[in-house]
Amino acid sequence: MALFDSALESVLSRISTSLSGDQTQSMIKGVIAQVGGLKGLADRFNTTGLTDLFNSWVSLGENGAIKPEQIEAVLGNQTVQQIAQKLGIDTDKAAATLSQLLPQVIDKLTPDGVLQDLDGDGKPDSPVRNA
Repeated sequence: MALFDSALESVLSRISTSLSGDQTQSMIKGVIAQVGGLKGLADRFNTTGLTDLFNSWVSLGENGAIKPEQIEAVLGNQTVQQIAQKLGIDTDKAAATLSQLLPQVIDKLTPDGVLQDLDGDGKPDSPVRNA
């Protein structure tokens, strides 16, 4: 996880939010850990019919926007509530913050348009490409 932590810290240092840096990092790490890494996150987007949106963040083109409601659909309301509770913020703020952060974080963590082994499982993560 050290590679992921380092990459995430670098990415988040360039993104401004209303949360503290520690809260922001905790939120993103929590989401990615709960869904099984970046590959697990990609799978969640796939199962909710939002593959093209996720691929826009990974690809070298423009990032597509995601709505807070879509974040809740992808991650599940319970996951968003758990993250919000852990950070001491309301669920709507957690979903809104994630909708701003995730596209930027995924984009920065995949500069070559490929998911790498950032989840630390020792296996290369699958490439995700726009068709």
